[in-house]
Parts: sequence; C-alpha cells; structure tokens
Amino acid sequence: MKRSNIFVFIELSKFMENLTLNPVTCRADLVARHSYFKIIPPNMFSDALSAEWQGICGQVKRSGPAYNEEGGIIANETRNTIERMSDLECLEIIQRVSELHKKVAAEF
Repeated sequence: MKRSNIFVFIELSKFMENLTLNPVTCRADLVARHSYFKIIPPNMFSDALSAEWQGICGQVKRSGPAYNEEGGIIANETRNTIERMSDLECLEIIQRVSELHKKVAAEF
C-alpha cells in the first residue's frame, strides 16, 4: 500500500494552523491559505486519498480566475472561487481538509 508522502503531512499540518470553524473568519482563513491547494500535488497522497484531495481542489477552483476589464487575471481560480463561496461552503471545505489531514496522519 502506497502511503502519503511526508511532505503532504507537513504541508497539510501547516495549512490547518489557524484554520477555524468560525463562520465569521472561515473565508478569510481560506483565502489567506489558498496557495496550499496548488502546492500540494495529488500524486503525493496515497492512492486511497489522492481522489479526495483532487475533489477538494476541484471544488475550490470551479469558478475559474477573475479578470479585469483589460482581460488580465486579478485573482487565480482558487482565490476567486473561495471569495465567491458561502460561509457554509467555506466551513465544509475546512472540515474536509481537516478530515483528510487526520487520514494522512493515520497513515504514519
């Protein structure tokens, strides 16, 4: 059985730092850490958990990037999507990442 890479565990641990289930701050927390969705590649997860991470990443990229009037990107797809999500959706993402973090930790 392939286990998740230690890099995944360390980066998910850093990602989880200061994330809360507070509906007032959850969106800001995710926006501040949105780069983790790009820097942790799915192939670093075990086969059992890779699809779960891909599903989370797909959910936070679904709106695509935001553009200005000249066609320049002003927010990447992750930041733009999170900024458009409801508080409930943000809380769900945090819960999913937290559960995934626990599963990765259990692999060690």
